[in-house]
Amino acid sequence: MSATWQRRALLRQTVNALVVVVICIVALFPIFWGLSTSLKPANAILEYPPQLIPSAPTLDHYRQLFTTGIHRYIVNSAIVSAVTVMLCVALAALAGYALARFQFRGKAIVLFVIVAVMSIPLPSLMVPTFTFLALLGLNNTLLGLILLYTAYQLPLAVWVLY
Repeated sequence: MSATWQRRALLRQTVNALVVVVICIVALFPIFWGLSTSLKPANAILEYPPQLIPSAPTLDHYRQLFTTGIHRYIVNSAIVSAVTVMLCVALAALAGYALARFQFRGKAIVLFVIVAVMSIPLPSLMVPTFTFLALLGLNNTLLGLILLYTAYQLPLAVWVLY
């Protein structure tokens, strides 16, 4: 009985270890793929079939990143993030306070619409959003990105602050 129990315990530990290894491989593969792609020459990135390990690794992409000025990308990200957070907090605080404090007709419908908007998958909004931003002339601008992020995050912020 003891030997059977030990074999079962060993089998369970082996299966658990294999599951952990498979989960780690699946979780870490995108990081490996990104690193591998960053080391490929530009003409080898879109090759088919793709190579997991580049045959001729190069640091050209990293050289280009640091010579063209990574600071501009960081500053843009900081500006977009800061303004988006300020807008979301300000607008959501006003809406959340009104929804929590005041009783008015249609309040349940407003709350339902907020939850319904949060349930829309963002990839389904890509084409209409791009078309709308292009119509306004805000494609490839920080203002367009700020408005886009604010619009996407505002329902969640209102719901949380409510």
